[in-house]
Amino acid sequence: MAFDADDLHPMRFLRQLPAARAIIRREVHHCRNGLLSSDAFQRIADAGMTAYNQALGKLPFEKRPESTDAAVDTVSTLAHLVSFAAGGRNSFWLPPQLVALLGQTDLGDIRLAEGVDDVRKDGFPISSPHLSGYERAALFNQAALPTASNVLALLCNALCLLSTEPALGAPEWPKQAPSTLVDAIANATTPKRLRTAVGRLADDGYFSVRRLNFHTGAVEIPADGAPDSSLPGREVAAHWRRSHWRRQPHGPGLSERRLIWIRSALVRQDRGEPAVGHLYAVTE
Repeated sequence: MAFDADDLHPMRFLRQLPAARAIIRREVHHCRNGLLSSDAFQRIADAGMTAYNQALGKLPFEKRPESTDAAVDTVSTLAHLVSFAAGGRNSFWLPPQLVALLGQTDLGDIRLAEGVDDVRKDGFPISSPHLSGYERAALFNQAALPTASNVLALLCNALCLLSTEPALGAPEWPKQAPSTLVDAIANATTPKRLRTAVGRLADDGYFSVRRLNFHTGAVEIPADGAPDSSLPGREVAAHWRRSHWRRQPHGPGLSERRLIWIRSALVRQDRGEPAVGHLYAVTE
């Protein structure tokens, strides 16, 4: 199954700014643990501004942007793509149904690093707008905060899902990728030939994605007549139990913990319709 390269921002950016490929290829080996040195970032900034100005020069004067925001965003995107390439270009495709389920999933039992709560409270800066006025920057942050908060929650849920060791589909390549190289990957007889074909595709701005199995990592909780375990000895009314992550004990003496995903479930359906409140539509 092939996908459209323009659906993924990194590949779309590389197609819009062809000079970015050479910049990334040159600087990827100067990125260690996802961090760029100041010298490497300065080289990326200089090369990015040069490429941006060359592209800008092809536009009529009346169609050029009024500020330098696009130029700064270009440099920022280049720096992020260098880190992305240095990390192996790992990309995972979440089907819309899976995104919807993760959006209903509680992260309350997940131990996050210190400071995450403060980031959530103060707002998650996905990128600095680099605008000329404080008022415009404030408006940008205000408008971006709801989207950034949703993106942060989805990222955390997706990382939790990946930590459950889901079964991943075979690598999928964009339909714009050269078919000869895609075939070379499928028919590679040695690891070297495989790496060569993958590297040539990367040089052309293409990488593969792995599609997450929709059912992977989901643990169904039967909606039977058992009372709610959080209320021992008490009967509960029919209600929807929110999907959530559980740090499940396992291993010798139950001393270890692993994440399992508990999907939304209707509890005590035998006691009638659930009370008015939060309803979650779970579709297969």
